[in-house]
Formats: sequence, structure tokens, C-alpha cells
Amino acid sequence: MTIDGLTADQVQVLRALALSWENGFRNNVFQNYREFYNVVNKNDGFVNVAPVDLVSTDFTDNIANQVVANRTKYNIDNNSHTVISSGMPAEATYTSVINDATKNLKKNLTSEFNGKTVYTDVNENLTTMQAGTPTLLNYAINLYNSMQGMYYGELVNPTHIGGHAVNLLCAGVRTVGIGFQKLTDEMTAKNGSGVSDRKNPSYAVTFDHVGFNIDHDANLTKEVQNRNVWGTSTVDAQLNTIKTAQYHVNKVPGTKTVTPTATDVQKATASEQQKLADVKAQAQQSLDALASAHQSSLNKLAQQYNDAKAQVKANYDVAVTKAASVRDAKIANIKKAENVKLDAKINELVPSVDPQIKQLQDQHQAVIAHGDAVLAELKAENKAAYNKLAEQFNVQLAAIQRRENAKRANEVRLANNTVVLPSAVKVANDGNIDTVAFPTASNPLQAETTGRVQTVSAPSIVKTATQTPIAVAPVVTTVNHAAENAVKSNESSAPVVTQTTAVAATTNNGTQTSVASTADNKATKADNSEKSVVKAGTVAKKQTPAKKSESSQKVDQSSMSIVALAATALLGTLGITYSSKKRHN
Repeated sequence: MTIDGLTADQVQVLRALALSWENGFRNNVFQNYREFYNVVNKNDGFVNVAPVDLVSTDFTDNIANQVVANRTKYNIDNNSHTVISSGMPAEATYTSVINDATKNLKKNLTSEFNGKTVYTDVNENLTTMQAGTPTLLNYAINLYNSMQGMYYGELVNPTHIGGHAVNLLCAGVRTVGIGFQKLTDEMTAKNGSGVSDRKNPSYAVTFDHVGFNIDHDANLTKEVQNRNVWGTSTVDAQLNTIKTAQYHVNKVPGTKTVTPTATDVQKATASEQQKLADVKAQAQQSLDALASAHQSSLNKLAQQYNDAKAQVKANYDVAVTKAASVRDAKIANIKKAENVKLDAKINELVPSVDPQIKQLQDQHQAVIAHGDAVLAELKAENKAAYNKLAEQFNVQLAAIQRRENAKRANEVRLANNTVVLPSAVKVANDGNIDTVAFPTASNPLQAETTGRVQTVSAPSIVKTATQTPIAVAPVVTTVNHAAENAVKSNESSAPVVTQTTAVAATTNNGTQTSVASTADNKATKADNSEKSVVKAGTVAKKQTPAKKSESSQKVDQSSMSIVALAATALLGTLGITYSSKKRHN
């Protein structure tokens, strides 16, 4: 080989070899791994129908050469298919090249099979070919290993067949254009290029398959595949040479016995071992390159998938934003139109509503004014009534105060006792009360006897249960001749004392007991707040329990008894009535 790489003849030899390997793979899978073949062709009408061998003709060579030229023009490396996503225009893709080359044939078939569907089966496989030692044999070996890994390596199970194997097993394809694109140093230097030796030329090998399936009918499709419409084969000579080499036997007349020496055996063994080592190393390089290329392809496909997904997401977001904007604009327009209608309706209603509002306001003010007038009148009436009641109350209060003052004017307080003095005011005698009169003496003896009041008995001043009664001056009494008549409570008069036989006695246990009885006599007492007629009873001194200690009670009562005794003796000689009744303020 030259430094420029493969020659045209060498390319044809490699095309012939690659074509035979592809046909061998298709037939082997159909014969020995039928389930894979049937899965791929289950919808094409070729289940359990043997495929027709692929051909490489001048027709397909032109397609392959055009694809290589387009790839070189747009700097497509060995990890990228001849498609738009690789960075080339639509008219430069392999499908565009195939459609241009087969448009007349498809037109004729469509016209011929009018009423039936003519399907175009086209696809592209891609691999890398390189050689550590730049010989045709080494390139062929490397290409063979790459193809075996690309096809047989993708027959994992019937539900997980790789894309390259599916493309080749498609029974609808009839021809294949095999192109060899020489890679540039820039391409081989890329990460993931899979090229291990950059000193020798490396190639991106494309397999563009072409065929037609007539309405998924195997018989019709095979009939078209066997027509002479696919061009003239350009690899028959190379295929024949390959077949001849496979079955050639070099016959030499006569028999010659050769006995190799130990050196010859050692040299031959060393040579074969070296060849074996070279083959293993090259095979390992090819395997590493294949794995690297496969991983690079996967990474690129994953990137393309992510880019496409991101683009779809971006397009979706743009569409959502635009739809939301349109929706908001429509809503705003609807609101604006409705507001205009509402304003117009309000403007129509205002002239008819304003008089009603004014009327209601006037009525409201009239009600407030009437309420204020009624309230003022009620306040005035309440004020006059209050003043009248206050005046009446003041008059009654003054009268009560005058009576109380007149009543108390002749009272003297001695400790807790009240002494009633004779009233200076003359009280009209209504025949019910006998007043106490001071006697007039005509002679000394008369004066001595007449001016005295009859002594009835000697009453005692009540003491506590532990004291001995102390004799006191006699109580002066007079008889009431009109005991059955009531005395008016609002009249002021001197106190009336009824005649008794005794005042009071005290039992040993401290209980005060009345020991005198009245003889059809009654006493009248005036009260400032109510009128009452009381039967005549004993006017006696009542003891009030003192809330003091026992010793202080004894002293107070003894002192009070002495004072009362002296006052009674003094006032008795003057004809003044003494009352021992306590008054509680």
C-alpha cells in the first residue's frame, strides 16, 4: 500500500469481502437463529422466508462514493452517521442521496403496483477500519473483526437486537453501497475516535442498504428484487478470485520428502508464534477500537437524546408561556369589555336612583328632627315632675325635722338613759290624757300633803344576775281616765305614765320579768312614722345587754343605778315624770 492509503482496486476487493460477510451473516441467522430473523421481519411479510443475497453494483457504488464525498465535505467523523443531526444539510444525507438515485425506479414501481403500497427500505451502518501494519490483508482482517463485533455482538436476545443487526437482517433491502472515507488527523485525534495507530490511514466504512418492499408481500418483493434494475455488479471478478483462492489446490507432480532441521523448526515455530502474537495484538486493538467506538457512539446518541429532550422541553415552555400570555390577554380584554358595560349600566341607573336617595335622606332627617323634639319635650316634663316631687319631699322632711326637734327638745341624755323634761308647749287636752298638776298649798299642812304624789311602791333598778337589787326613789304615776281612746301619733305632748303596782324584778338568772299588772289602763305613745294604739302596760326600765366584759358591766350598771336614784329623788319632789326607757339612735 502507498502512503495515500487504499487504491480503487483495493477498495473493490474490500467491498467484495464485506459484501460476502454481510450475506454470510444474513443467511447464517436465517438458518441457525431464525427467531432473530423473524422478529425483525414480522411486519414485512418475510417471516420464515429466506432473504435474497445483497449485491454491490455500479448503481450502489455511485451512492457510496457520493455519501463519502458529502461526509468529507462537512467534516463528519467516524462516530457520526450521514444525517442532519451530525451537522450536515438535508440534501447531503444518505437518505437524500438514495432518494435521488432511486426516484425513477420508485416512480415506476408505484405506477406498476397501483393500489398497493410501495415501501422504501433504506438504512445506514457505520464502523471504523484501521491497521497497525498498512497492508490490504491487515485492513481486511480489521474490517472483518469490526463487522463480526458490529453484527453478531448485537444478537443479545430476540427482544434486544442491536440497530446494526436489524438494518442488515431487513429482508426488503436488495443492494448495499459500501463507502470508505479516509479520516483526517483531526478526526482521529478526537476523544472516542477509536483509532489506536494514527501513523497509518484509517477509514470510516459506511454500509448504505437500499430496497423496496411491495405491500409487505414476500413474493411480489422477491420478484422485484430479482429484476435487472439494480445495476451491474462491480465485485464479481473479486468474488470469483476469492472463491478460487478458497478452493485452490496447488498440485506438484512427484513426491519430495523434506526433513527440516532443528533450526528450521525453531525458525518456523518462532515465525508462526510471532504471526500469532501479531494477529492477537491486532485483534485486541480492533476489539478495543470497536469498544471505544461503540461507547463513543452511545455517548453521542445519549447527548443527542438529551439535546433533543431539552429542545422539546424548551419548545414546550415557550408554547406554555405563549398560551398563558394569550389567555391573560383574552381575560384582560373580557374584563375590560365587561367593565365598560358595567359603567354604562351604572350611568343609566344613576339618574333614576338619585331622587330616591334624596327622598330617603330627607325622610331620615325629618325622623331625626321629630325624635329630637319629642325627646326635648319628655326631658322638660320629667324635669318639672322631678322638681315638684323634690319640693314635696323637702316640705315633708322639714315637717318631720320640726316634730323631731320639738319632741327631743325636752329630752336629756344621762349615759344610756333618757330623761324627759316637762314640755314648755301647752298641749290641748282632748279629754284622753290627765296631765300632772303641781298642787297649790293653802296652808303649810296642805302644802305638805297636797303637793305630794301618792307613793305606790318602791321599785328597784334592774342589775345583772349577780347583783342585789338597789332600792330607788318611787316612780310617780297618774291615772288615765280615757284609756280606751286612741292618741294621735302626730301630736306632741308630755309623756304619760300609767299607774302600776310595781316596776320590774330581776330573776337570779338575769331574765327580766314584769311583776305588775295594769288595771284597765292604757298608755299612748306617739311615733313619727306610723300610728298605733298600745295597751297600757308597765313602764319599766329595760336592761340592754352590754357587749362588754362582765367586770365593766357591773361597774357601769352600778354607776347608772346610783345616778338614776339621785335623779328620780330630785325630780320626784318637783313633780317631773322620769322614764328609764333607753332610746337607741
